[in-house]
Amino acid sequence: MDDLDMHDIENNHLDEENHQFGSTDSESLHNEENQSETQGMNDIENDHYDEENHQFSYVQSDNVAAQYGSCKQFIGADGSLFWIPEVEASWMPTLGSIFKDIKDAIKWYKGYALRSGFDIRKSTERKKSGITTSKYFIYNRGGLPNTSTLDIISDDHNKKLRNSNCKHTNCKAFVAFKVIPHSSEVYLWCFEQQHNHRLINQDCMHLSRAKRQLNVVDQAFIHKLSSAKVGATTTYRLMCVIKGGCEFVDGLEIDWKIFTRDINCHIGGTDANLLITKLQNRKENVINFTYEYRCDKKQLNALFWVDDTLKQNFELFGDVVSFDATYRTNRYCMVLVPFTGIYNHKRCVTFGAGLLCREDTNSYIWLLRSFLKCFGKASIMVVTDHDPTMKKAIEILQDNKWMKDMFDLRSSWIPAYFKDVPMSGLMRTTSRSESENSAFNRVSHHGYTLNNFMNAFESVMERQRNNQIKFDFDTSTIIPIIKTPLEDMEKHASMVYTRTIFLMVQREIRHSLVSYSQKSVTSGVVSDICIVKHKRTNISKKKVVVEKKEKVDIDSEVEFNREDLTVKCSCMLFERFGIFCRHIFCILKIYDIQEIPSRYILKRWRRDIIPTTVLKRTFRYGDSSGNVEKVAYKAFSMLDQCLSSLSNDDKKLEDFMQKLEVFMTDIGEQGSDKLPVTKEAHIDKLYGATTNPEVVDVENPPMVKNKGSGTGK
Repeated sequence: MDDLDMHDIENNHLDEENHQFGSTDSESLHNEENQSETQGMNDIENDHYDEENHQFSYVQSDNVAAQYGSCKQFIGADGSLFWIPEVEASWMPTLGSIFKDIKDAIKWYKGYALRSGFDIRKSTERKKSGITTSKYFIYNRGGLPNTSTLDIISDDHNKKLRNSNCKHTNCKAFVAFKVIPHSSEVYLWCFEQQHNHRLINQDCMHLSRAKRQLNVVDQAFIHKLSSAKVGATTTYRLMCVIKGGCEFVDGLEIDWKIFTRDINCHIGGTDANLLITKLQNRKENVINFTYEYRCDKKQLNALFWVDDTLKQNFELFGDVVSFDATYRTNRYCMVLVPFTGIYNHKRCVTFGAGLLCREDTNSYIWLLRSFLKCFGKASIMVVTDHDPTMKKAIEILQDNKWMKDMFDLRSSWIPAYFKDVPMSGLMRTTSRSESENSAFNRVSHHGYTLNNFMNAFESVMERQRNNQIKFDFDTSTIIPIIKTPLEDMEKHASMVYTRTIFLMVQREIRHSLVSYSQKSVTSGVVSDICIVKHKRTNISKKKVVVEKKEKVDIDSEVEFNREDLTVKCSCMLFERFGIFCRHIFCILKIYDIQEIPSRYILKRWRRDIIPTTVLKRTFRYGDSSGNVEKVAYKAFSMLDQCLSSLSNDDKKLEDFMQKLEVFMTDIGEQGSDKLPVTKEAHIDKLYGATTNPEVVDVENPPMVKNKGSGTGK
């Protein structure tokens, strides 16, 4: 095909205002290309073309004026029916119209197709010396219908005839754009607007192929809700409710399910490599983020990771740690081993987590060594289950005599055995770990990829940190009620402790006044030994017979130093839980001590010891995309506030929508120069790393079977 040279273009009478060629020159352009292209296209050879007016001669029947959606029905010269779209004048195509580039031209034709009621798809693309000279777009139903048959009677057949959702009608509607030589601009040089079928009613355009394409917001919505163990079907229904109906949601339920499938297929065999790449990005861009991993023959075998907030949690509350494995969190049956403690509101907090391919001694040794390498110190007390592999691993953690003795006497694990261990009363079983494991299992699925599980893990961490912020807020805003005559003592406790710990301290103060008194005192040079006894009170006049041994009250011994105000009780509640017992409060009342000595106010129980700014940090991304996400969330919030404030004023709401449409048009024009984001590129952006690197350093873990992991698949 001969291209128009620049001399021909310059001689054409270009209407600069309307970006159109004059009719005379449009005719010459069209005739030149019509002679060389229509034979190859074989699209309009049977139609009656009016060379003078550049249109087909149509014969309209008596009743064809009836409107069907956005098109009208006509009868051709040969008696066949055809339909022509009706759109606004501003969208009507004109031969010779110039567009600044091919993307701008495609954008216009897509808009025309949507307003007309049909879908389009790419067709022929002609090149010269590797440079595109022209492009064709045809109706989605264009082409010959599938007439292949299958002999189902023959015994030799082993194929099934595919049931295609796209029914071809050999529609001849098309458009062609030609590139202006030595320029990025293109012009419309050939156009056929008649269709041999009815077009889609505008009320049903949301079911068209073009409108069933999920936008990036919907894709991100699917991805994010999967972190909360919400499937594609439920996600689609939620979006329908949010937007006010299925017709306002791009795609059908099946399209949303297909996108979830596409994510898993796209990640494919690079799941582990993608996760390691993402963690490396975090390490390079996020302050104080640490991760360790181990491979066996390039297959991921073990993984451990900690962020800055988890490290600060361990620094403040890591004196007692519990860890236990949880199962069925991912498709590779790798077990999750979270390290759990208790923070200043006496609730579970996570210090770190690991994924193990196998539950053997070597894996636990590696995990515990990674834990020590990260934090630089061991906890005072570690609580775990009776797994023998953990026993061997902890014995090799370091040469710790207490650890060895603890396992030697594990058959006698009772609270009394840990009585001398600081804060031993916080965790005496692995129930805290089991509670934490339950939280992870609620948001993870045994079919998750490693990256999906990591997103679910991060969502649990964010909810955990949000709860910390909420409890800090309650502590700072709720004024407690003083319930005892020791007002100064209670007020002081309410000012230094979190609300949860204050209520525990308040209960001990109340019992010290109601149920306990000093029995005797032995005075020394600087210290007194006080014996505190329990005062029996008749709670009820009714006699209750209980078939069990009578409870024996044991007197407590409190040693009080009058000079430096040191105090110690034989019940050792402070050593085990970090708060004064009722026996000590009874003695402090006698010695007229109005406040709890500062040395006995543990930092781990103080209010607001972790700044809110630290708890609000998000570690889902390790690059600038995290800032983009925050800005997007803020924009969604602002738009929601605008709609809420204008919901009761129809006039202002309509004005707002008109301004929004103008703004969206402006955004579309500014963004037309950027390449469209492909589905694969957007998935990479959602996960914060490239899913298909040139070199795969880490391969997916092998499918193994651990206890509790169910049958291998």
